[in-house]
Amino acid sequence: MARGGRVLQSPCPSPDDCASFQTDQLEAFISHTWKLNRCLKFLALSLHFNLIAATAIHTLLVMALGLLAVHGWLPAFQYPGLGYGYCCRVFGIPVFVLLLLFGREVMQLFGCKGPLVFLDKTCINQVDQELKLKGIKKLSQRPIVFLDKTCINQVDQELKLKGIKKLSAFVMCARTMVVVYCSDYLERLWTVYELASFLAYNESLHAIRLVTIPQVKTFFFLLTSIYVVGLLDVFAKITLDVNLTVWVYAPFLSGYLYLHRRWSAQQVSLYKSCQGFELDKCKCSMTEDIPLVQTNIVKLMRWKDQCFTADEGECFRSFEKDVRDTLSTKLCAAMGSVLSYEQILGACLVGHGPCYIDLMNSQMRPRETAVLVAIELLWIFVLLPLILFCSGALACCFPTWQRGWEVIWICTASIFGALGPATVANKLDSFWGREALISDAALAVLVLTDCFGAIFVAATLGGRTWLQRKVG
Repeated sequence: MARGGRVLQSPCPSPDDCASFQTDQLEAFISHTWKLNRCLKFLALSLHFNLIAATAIHTLLVMALGLLAVHGWLPAFQYPGLGYGYCCRVFGIPVFVLLLLFGREVMQLFGCKGPLVFLDKTCINQVDQELKLKGIKKLSQRPIVFLDKTCINQVDQELKLKGIKKLSAFVMCARTMVVVYCSDYLERLWTVYELASFLAYNESLHAIRLVTIPQVKTFFFLLTSIYVVGLLDVFAKITLDVNLTVWVYAPFLSGYLYLHRRWSAQQVSLYKSCQGFELDKCKCSMTEDIPLVQTNIVKLMRWKDQCFTADEGECFRSFEKDVRDTLSTKLCAAMGSVLSYEQILGACLVGHGPCYIDLMNSQMRPRETAVLVAIELLWIFVLLPLILFCSGALACCFPTWQRGWEVIWICTASIFGALGPATVANKLDSFWGREALISDAALAVLVLTDCFGAIFVAATLGGRTWLQRKVG
């Protein structure tokens, strides 16, 4: 992941790509296609491995800025009786994106290192026991992931052959599989074999971490939309003295819901691709690897079917049937929603936390600050996740509608699934906020709503993904 995911650029070998550690267990096995663009793979893996850490660090920074804002130590546009900040909205999301993409490299400067890539023991120092034990000790302190280019020797052909033959052993040792899924994932021989091998050893769908390219695009589109709307809101506030936040989202919301419909179409396409899977049509980045992978498939199916006398043709037919019947169902179940609950919550924290921090200023009374924080938490943990999730689910209805009907349905979902509920919620929280300023009971109810509402949304949206995987 260093230097913008340079190692993901191409399968061509480089001496700098090798790692030298031995281990008996892997945290994750990364499955991807070399045809996919390096930047998209880098964004996908950064989103998977760095989202929680980047969101936590960003939230701590925003909380620190909140303390500064309460004491009036942040620059703000001054109005009679009111200070209106702008720093957090201008710099908040760019800082988060930098943390998400390059935070690991910054953390390494302070001695906190990220996941390691694992290389077969044939490539490590087996003579010097002190170095060997030192390496194993380091491994126990950091998560270890398997990436084909760095974990299978690309220079020494003998070691490369050994690594390819042992690929199923690496898959079996992995606790989870991170699948960077794109449109041609099921057309590549390596990736289909890797996923089938993993499901043969580990039937739990919780062990599959599916990171799809539409998911990555939707997440960063959502972040961009929130950032642009935040800047427009600042400009409108300081020039026109009006709040346009809700309705400025309209054009961006249409794009967000359109991505949901494309996601729904891709789920249908994925199932059809699995149903029409044929081993002979699969491609490989390096054609000389095809016989090796086919040999591995034969070994896998003989082991899985417990029929060690089956010929090559029977094994291939059994593999194709397994892909059509089992892999299709499990992969579709693992896809779930466009954005997971964690990703939606992360976007809400990163996008709207800074907005409320900018509203804080030294002229606010403690009671006003408490009410503002309570309303902020209600929007971030309850209202926004529900609106984003429900509007997306509504947009995915009637997936066969195209062109004009699709545009009409996206506009309908935007109004009734997002803009309408957001406007009503905005009016209600304004009324509730005024009542909480003068009534302890109203403030207590607001706080309780934050707590129970957040638990309900987390259980509902997070549990929905679990249920999908369980059914799959």
